[in-house]
Amino acid sequence: MNWTLDQIDEMTPRYKRLMDSLPVAHRKVIGALTRLPVPAGATDIAREARLEPRKASMALTRLKAKGIVSHRNRKWKLADPTLAAWYRARRQGRLQLTA
Repeated sequence: MNWTLDQIDEMTPRYKRLMDSLPVAHRKVIGALTRLPVPAGATDIAREARLEPRKASMALTRLKAKGIVSHRNRKWKLADPTLAAWYRARRQGRLQLTA
């Protein structure tokens, strides 16, 4: 689905609060999941996030407990596809996130 800038802007407060509440390793894992083909294996996620595999696996487990990621057959993806769209738009510089 293609999102308009207005739709992305509406999502910003919710997702910014979410991202700000997460530890750095969790945010790196979410970023990796937005850049990798979906679904992705834990090893690929760790490599893309530049984390030790053990740290990435722990982050994935904790993100799953929060309902942010899901997995099936040892492959992981973001549970909310709009989070991925928001994150990609933010990373492309279309959004300025300031406090």
